[in-house]
Amino acid sequence: MAKQPINAETKFITKVIQLIHEDLDNSTFGVSELSTKLGLSESQVYRKLKAISGKSTAVFIRTIRLESAREQLQTTDKTVSEVAYAVGFNDSSWFSRAFKEEYGFAPSSIFK
Repeated sequence: MAKQPINAETKFITKVIQLIHEDLDNSTFGVSELSTKLGLSESQVYRKLKAISGKSTAVFIRTIRLESAREQLQTTDKTVSEVAYAVGFNDSSWFSRAFKEEYGFAPSSIFK
């Protein structure tokens, strides 16, 4: 069976996710840094991400951070605070609220 060609949208999203992961622990990494790394304006990045994912750039970055946090909470012995800082949140209570909003349960409820 022949491999499906990777379309431009998939390629773009893959690149965005890769760039976010490269700076995951950097709490100052945001829309402008991502745009600079992609070589696009903030509004171009916003329009592309919104069209593909339905999320704004900032919300998309937060979602990737939270997905990584969920994975770390399930696979490591790190505390919620350690994971929060590892994925770029400066405030563990804000992290917990954002996590609960995204997944419907508190990060502290994840047990390995």
